[in-house]
Amino acid sequence: MQSPNAFTSEEGEQELERVARLIVAGELVAAVAHDLRQPLTAMEMNVSAALRLIAADGVAASAVAGEIVDALRDALAEQGRMRAALQVLEDLARHREPAFGSVNLVPLVHDVLRLVASEASARHIAIDVVAPPNLPPIRADETLVRQALLNLLINAIECTTAGDRPNGPITVSASTAGTRGVELTVMHFGGWRQSASGTDWALALAHAVTDAHGTSIALGGSPLAGVTATIVWPLDVIPSDTGD
Repeated sequence: MQSPNAFTSEEGEQELERVARLIVAGELVAAVAHDLRQPLTAMEMNVSAALRLIAADGVAASAVAGEIVDALRDALAEQGRMRAALQVLEDLARHREPAFGSVNLVPLVHDVLRLVASEASARHIAIDVVAPPNLPPIRADETLVRQALLNLLINAIECTTAGDRPNGPITVSASTAGTRGVELTVMHFGGWRQSASGTDWALALAHAVTDAHGTSIALGGSPLAGVTATIVWPLDVIPSDTGD
């Protein structure tokens, strides 16, 4: 009689695939973090120095000067967010448990789109969002969800510009998936980029994030009809108030 804890052949293959993804993701995170920390620190120091020089020189309070200061402050804030994201990914590679909380997906999607907007614009790619404003919150690690979506969009942008056809749009859609959760889908017309290890680094990291949440990424479609990457995030179930 088979032990109740024994793996079936299919379950064993799935577990091996999951572990392999985590190993690849861990190695990639270590390499990426090492390569990014030094230039990130240099950028932070340069931006901070520019802000100090502007303040010390008493630049006239003109509209242009104000816009320059605002842009530098925004850059410093984004660099801080990047440093926090790197730390979270390193923690994930070390098997840190996600910090679960209630996450509103729609503002998070728009926040991530802002990070890739300039790159998409430079490549003449339109990114559309299809999501109702009243989506229920999900139960997840907000920083990791943001990172998973960012990785999918990075991959989609690269794949969309890899072929000879005109750059098609990328669509990010979110909707309720019955009682299962909230379904987040990224669709484009390029095809998912594959590496020698069987997946792109951005997809590998996104897979690691979903594995940590007990969910997965479903890839489907075709370049002609649109390829999709779909994640069903679990709903944030808020206990009913049973008090009098």
